[in-house]
Amino acid sequence: MNCIYRIECNDKEIKEIYIGSTCNLYRRKKGHKHDSKTRTSKVYNFINKNGGWDNWTFVVEEETETLSTDERLLIEQTYIELLEPELNTKNANGINKIKRKEWKKE
Repeated sequence: MNCIYRIECNDKEIKEIYIGSTCNLYRRKKGHKHDSKTRTSKVYNFINKNGGWDNWTFVVEEETETLSTDERLLIEQTYIELLEPELNTKNANGINKIKRKEWKKE
């Protein structure tokens, strides 16, 4: 099952979110949890400083049966542009968001 998801804090005072997509949400959740213990990034540092995984929830924004990877990433990018998640440092296709903004200006 393909889905676009949001990671949000259970503490409603914290507004920062992360948007992602996957074809296997169970595996992706496990991957995020593991990576938060072994990798350093903006999203994992923020989650760890704000209660860790027990204080965060995955919310499915959209679910579809069949999508190609390109189609799924296009939908994810639409959510990134719409919701402007502060914890995403890259666009859906892996390009640094700052560089993408610069390219759009040209």
